[in-house]
Amino acid sequence: MNHVLPKEFSETLKVLQDKALNRTRTNEVETIFQQDFGKSHKEIFKEFSEEPVAAASLAQVFKATTQDDEIVAVKVQYIDLRDRFESDVTTMDSVLNMIQIIHPQFAFKWVLKELKGPLENELDFQKEAKNSEQCAAELSKFKCLYVPKVYHDTSSHRVLTTEFIDGVKVTEGEQITDQGMSLTDIDTNLLRVFSEQIFHTGFVHADPHPGNILIRKVDGKAQIVLLDHGLYEKLPANERSALCGLWVAVVQNDYENMKKYGKELNVDDYRLFAMALTQRYIKPTKEE
Repeated sequence: MNHVLPKEFSETLKVLQDKALNRTRTNEVETIFQQDFGKSHKEIFKEFSEEPVAAASLAQVFKATTQDDEIVAVKVQYIDLRDRFESDVTTMDSVLNMIQIIHPQFAFKWVLKELKGPLENELDFQKEAKNSEQCAAELSKFKCLYVPKVYHDTSSHRVLTTEFIDGVKVTEGEQITDQGMSLTDIDTNLLRVFSEQIFHTGFVHADPHPGNILIRKVDGKAQIVLLDHGLYEKLPANERSALCGLWVAVVQNDYENMKKYGKELNVDDYRLFAMALTQRYIKPTKEE
């Protein structure tokens, strides 16, 4: 949200992208591997880093080497995550109930209901593996995009092993240009890739923050590496069509169609919605 928040906020909070937690439980990874595979991670992999290379809200990511000498990223879920998820959802549900009684106009309990299912799916790394492979297949025509390969034999519901990719965060513009890559090309390709998902396939990566988008140089050109496929949204054809119409209406400054397609998306304040969607000001009509 660095287009909205002051720089001080975004700079401070960006640690949450890939350095959110620092766990000190030395046996946590060992316990999960014993429970899920019946073996220690030190038996399964030839090498396994002592410290995580990244740590987000759901899991820690370790760098490892397979028995076939392939470098991989091993994402290991926090052992107490599922218990904390249930208690957190229950707490939020109670808080929203209380707020809705005191402030009836603040009726946002439906948001929790909408999010609970997708968030539960995000806890299952086998579903994430499936999402990853579907994304790779649907976007295979884009040579500017790469989705790391999944290693199913060393993955489970709480462990996900994928190809390890070295890259630069998409927001590190100076590092990207220092490596001779074009920010303009990257910008164009990001729009092409996500437009394909939003307007054509309808299977949309719903967590594209900078920690999940890396840039690397391949054959002299910038390639986008898309990580973390746990959270996806499926957009039906009627919503994709309405979104297309709304975007065109905004570009053409066509208020009638903005209102029409906003209504198709169940939006009352079409101007506010269009501004949030496109991040550009849309002045009111004379009637408004």
